Amino acid sequence: MTQIECLEYTPKNKGALLGFCNIYVPKMGLEMFGIAIFQKQSGEKWIKLPSRKVEKEGEEPSYVPCIRFRERKHQDAFTTLVLEAVALWNQQNKEQVDEGVPF
Repeated sequence: MTQIECLEYTPKNKGALLGFCNIYVPKMGLEMFGIAIFQKQSGEKWIKLPSRKVEKEGEEPSYVPCIRFRERKHQDAFTTLVLEAVALWNQQNKEQVDEGVPF
């Protein structure tokens, strides 16, 4: 059993945003939706966990996380697992993924 499974990946390819994925963590029975995947021009990838938009009158909208890791090492380990799961999903679902997705 894998630690994290990608249920779906939707490419966006808009600036640094590559797309969004939905994942499943079998050990916890946890599904997460709307994880954003980004890539710097250097090739480095990172994820952003789901967040919600906060609007205050007279200010630019901001986004606050719905969930987060308290320690960077846990965030980094989770990011690695998510990116690996998305890469595997893309390999197994090539016909569903647009060409040019950098996974």
